[in-house]
Amino acid sequence: MYRIPQDIANTTRKMARPLKNNAEYFTHDADMRNDLRIKALRRKFSHTGYAIWCFMLEILTDKDFFQLEWNEITIELLSADFDTSFEELNSVIDYCIRLDLLQLKDGFLSCKTLKKRFNSLIRKREYNKTGVSVTETTNKKVSVTETPKNDSFCNNNPHSKVEESRVKESRVNISTEVDIKKENTSNEVSKNDDKIDYIKLRDFFNNTFKNKLPAIKSIDEARKKAIRARVAAHGKESIQIVFAKTLASAFLLGSNHNNWKCNFDWIFKPTNFQKILEGNYDGNNTATTRRDSANSLTELAEGILQGVMSTTH
Repeated sequence: MYRIPQDIANTTRKMARPLKNNAEYFTHDADMRNDLRIKALRRKFSHTGYAIWCFMLEILTDKDFFQLEWNEITIELLSADFDTSFEELNSVIDYCIRLDLLQLKDGFLSCKTLKKRFNSLIRKREYNKTGVSVTETTNKKVSVTETPKNDSFCNNNPHSKVEESRVKESRVNISTEVDIKKENTSNEVSKNDDKIDYIKLRDFFNNTFKNKLPAIKSIDEARKKAIRARVAAHGKESIQIVFAKTLASAFLLGSNHNNWKCNFDWIFKPTNFQKILEGNYDGNNTATTRRDSANSLTELAEGILQGVMSTTH
């Protein structure tokens, strides 16, 4: 009895199995709700906005190439599925696009972070099927050495759905960090200018502190110089940390004796930036707040004392 060689059998099985261009699940980060853009979404649309964001991640993960044709029919169908109105769903998605959580291009809605994290999975599947990896976006052939050997997204056995579901196929970081690319701590102005998107930083500040702090219209050269200096001293991640701490500080947002509020320029002054970063303004536990409280108590005591003295005379 003639037996088909194993390598030919494996090739035949690979050719018979259609290539998947989606994923079965994505991991939900425990701190996703704490991302500043997600906080902005939650502030504007409450729990409904957050629920729609999670629904859309599920929908996109299940779609070919992680993108969804976006038109009035789609909105109508999804609004019924999500148990919300056409207008509310459309408003939430528009706001997500504005915050760059989602992207709309050529009539298709997608999440670039989601697609980027799944690229390795798609390349691995293509290589397992054809022996070469072809990127979905450019159709450029990628050599075997360009495919990670220890890729944890996909198991070597293309027939085992159980095993494939056990690996971390969709290690997606939905928390979506601030869209400012990582840079070194070089003090060279030209290099830092190339790596900091000042327009997005301006929009990020205005969206984060909307109706809380004065908005800024532009970032001039003086502001750019201050930003570069803070990044060089503390790293780019420090901007997101400082913004988050400022947002959580009642004192910096105006809950103090003089109703004073900080602003963009005040935050990026070297001493102030470092104090915020070190937690000096966390909550209401600040030296200024304690001093204001002491002054208020002193004034109250003096008022009571004057009242007592006036009644005794």
